Amino acid sequence: MNLAIIFLCGFALLLRCGLGRAAGQAKATTGAVVVSTSAKSVISVKMVQPNIYSEPLVYAKLNAAYDQLDMIKNSNYSVIILDPQESGLNHDQIMELRHGTNRTILAYVSIGIADTSKPYWRPQWTGGFFPDFVVQPQYTELTPGHYWVQFWKAYWQRMLLRYIQEQVLSLGYSGLLLDNLDVYLRDTNPDIDEREEMITFVQVIKEQAQQFYKDTKIFVSNISELYSVDRFRKTVDGFLVENLWFEKDKNLLKENKTKVDQKLSILQQAQRDGKVIISLDYSTNDSDVCTFYEHCSLQKFFCAVTDQKWTSWPRICIPKTTTTVVQTLTTQKPSKGPYSNAGRRFFSLLNLTLGIVAVMCMLQWL
Repeated sequence: MNLAIIFLCGFALLLRCGLGRAAGQAKATTGAVVVSTSAKSVISVKMVQPNIYSEPLVYAKLNAAYDQLDMIKNSNYSVIILDPQESGLNHDQIMELRHGTNRTILAYVSIGIADTSKPYWRPQWTGGFFPDFVVQPQYTELTPGHYWVQFWKAYWQRMLLRYIQEQVLSLGYSGLLLDNLDVYLRDTNPDIDEREEMITFVQVIKEQAQQFYKDTKIFVSNISELYSVDRFRKTVDGFLVENLWFEKDKNLLKENKTKVDQKLSILQQAQRDGKVIISLDYSTNDSDVCTFYEHCSLQKFFCAVTDQKWTSWPRICIPKTTTTVVQTLTTQKPSKGPYSNAGRRFFSLLNLTLGIVAVMCMLQWL
């Protein structure tokens, strides 16, 4: 009898030790997924940065001052657009911006709107005594001090050409950004072909500018429809286009995709012809800013988001970092351990029972 009790107790102890090791293995797998060693892939979690180009390459700030010069010099801006009078930078400072870089420094010049703050405007033209090239100032919708002009008038053209040579190119700018060419669309004189007159005027500006400095570049804004004209195409070196994808936070791809595609087609052809394309946007919504940079950079344009008056630093896109779970398929389902939940409960109960039996054996032995 004693031998039977000793045998039973020893068996219970051995069985309990084996179950303890099994239960430990089962516990180790609880709450975790164990990937089989024969699986061909694993599950991973990583931070994914959206593929968005967020760095502006254009600095369009008409009133940039000398105290901002170092910041501009040390930037990655490829194109800088300044107003010669509003910025007040002299020849040495302009050349300092250009020195040792391939930057294009463009001087903003309006050829379709007269500005009373410019050096060409004479004091006697105030108080309603306007020169003959001003278009009906009492009906103009422009801001005070700005007037549409009959750009084909000889007096306006001579005055503007002199201003460009003496007050702009003499400062060392590498090119001109000609604005408000769309004045020809107002068609104020039925006796002349204003479209052809505008193209001729741009040609004259370039010819005289290159007599002063042979490498002067001519950029024009928002007038890409003239690109179909051969002599215009041969005259301009680049285009600036505004509100190509957004206008006042309105997504133009959704509103009028056909119109966007038509503009893009012209600009893409100009780009293939070696022209430089600058695209400016005025979005205030953060997501639109990032979307603009994405569209613009994919076109390989020079891009920037700024304010409509060109008085602030360009905005950048700050892409949102997202957590993405990346999982690939495996050829074998992951293992969840050696026992099911019911099996683990059974062995736990058996282990407890055998423990009680072992204790009773020890008491009996003693």
